[in-house]
Amino acid sequence: MSAVAAVVRRELLIFSRYPSWILSLVIWPVLFPLVYLLGSRALTGPGGEGLPAFLRATGTDNVRGFIVIGTTAWMWCA
Repeated sequence: MSAVAAVVRRELLIFSRYPSWILSLVIWPVLFPLVYLLGSRALTGPGGEGLPAFLRATGTDNVRGFIVIGTTAWMWCA
């Protein structure tokens, strides 16, 4: 338990010394999936002409959910 307390103390110390890191913790998780979502919208075409190809490849027509779940898993594991 003392190791957990030491890690928490260290992180709080770092955040107090570098407050801009808090912004990066908020901005990056929002910005990265947004870039993928905008890219997926562009790839499906203006009227969604690419959606049948996406459905055949993935088995779902929920492009946004597929991208958000995939990006979240990638960011979590990376």
